[in-house]
Amino acid sequence: MRPRSGAARPRSRAGGFVLIEVLLALAILALTASLVLPRVSGEPGRGALYAKMHEVAGMARQARNAAIRTRQEVLFGYNAADHALTSANAAYAVRFPDSVAVILTRSRDGRPEAIDAIRFFPSGHSSGGRIALRRDNIGYEVRVDGVTGRISVASDGLPR
Repeated sequence: MRPRSGAARPRSRAGGFVLIEVLLALAILALTASLVLPRVSGEPGRGALYAKMHEVAGMARQARNAAIRTRQEVLFGYNAADHALTSANAAYAVRFPDSVAVILTRSRDGRPEAIDAIRFFPSGHSSGGRIALRRDNIGYEVRVDGVTGRISVASDGLPR
């Protein structure tokens, strides 16, 4: 006969889940859904709109460089039918989802005035203006200086 030890054999648990395991699984599912669903919706988020802003700025720089290189005026404007910004010298256009507002303005006597295009001249200067990209509470702006033709981007302090 074997001597009995003082330790009792642990009971095995019957099949099933503990409440904490179920809650943990639900939390993981909720986290996964919160990451996946915004990407599936098709609406551009802050990062996608930020990338579009830089794409617009790059296309504006190409238009300015083309005006200087070809010694001809180049238009950089908004095509409402395609909801896209285009340039006469570019082989492509920057297209936007319908949820993104594209607003071209320039300042006239300190007041904004709607325009349909920014002109780049062979001398390097431009007609000047601002291209605002907005969706919900997200806003970015590409600014074109009228005197120097300098192109800059901004993201904060935009009037809504």
